[in-house]
Amino acid sequence: MDISDAYFETPIGNAFLDYFTANGFAVARGLLEPGLIAAIEGLIRDGYTSLKAEFAAKEAAEAAPPVLGMSKVLLKRLKASEAYDQMMAHGPFLDVIERFIGPDIMVYNNCDLFINDPVDTNPATLKTLHQETWTGLAVHEIVTWIPLHPPAADNTICVVPKSHLFGMMPNRNRNLLPIEGFTPEPVVPVWQMERGDVLFFHPLLLHGTSGRGALRFSLGFAFKNAYLEATSVNTPWGYTGLRQGPMTRVRTILGNDLLTPLRTYGGKTSNAQNYVPPR
Repeated sequence: MDISDAYFETPIGNAFLDYFTANGFAVARGLLEPGLIAAIEGLIRDGYTSLKAEFAAKEAAEAAPPVLGMSKVLLKRLKASEAYDQMMAHGPFLDVIERFIGPDIMVYNNCDLFINDPVDTNPATLKTLHQETWTGLAVHEIVTWIPLHPPAADNTICVVPKSHLFGMMPNRNRNLLPIEGFTPEPVVPVWQMERGDVLFFHPLLLHGTSGRGALRFSLGFAFKNAYLEATSVNTPWGYTGLRQGPMTRVRTILGNDLLTPLRTYGGKTSNAQNYVPPR
């Protein structure tokens, strides 16, 4: 299947959401600052090189590095950086997320740093076709995949267009089970992406890893509306608020759900006139 029409220079028009609705995914070109993404890549790449060197100095030469564990260490460092905060506060990025889930935006704290390294042998980093709903996301949430550098066809994310309309697919041990008499669309790699591009996809979309080509770094996030229920799997991880809609901002000014009479009216305790919405 040709997915050249999945890439949108301007993700604000109706065509972007129409394509997503029909196919379960869409790519927003240049949504994040390329320089910022390059800085994040540098932080991750340098850290990964250092961790691999430390591992090689302690272990036998033929031992495969624990890539999954290293990614968790590097993600923790990234989330403590100013570059991460800038990415999560980037206005155009939040504007597009708002189009999917509304103005009250939260990001799950259990995000992912994906390191695809040819020397890795862990099947968890070479994912077979799956749906995010298998592992706890709700269908009212939106998922993003952000490559930190241009990927290749053999080391990127691959998708099954229109598979978000299949519903929850049968699976065993995180592997898709065949369905008699049913053949989905072909699997296609989403690889014609540059720094700053963002892939948005539905939690029901079948997707996986296209292969273990050259070393590749990418980030994965899931976003939810603050007022829609989180699944029981993701609730313990918590989430971080990124944007408030106008009705929420009014409630913030009022200060509590009990709507205490005149709590913020006049005097030194009033915050109404000084309140700046976090946009």
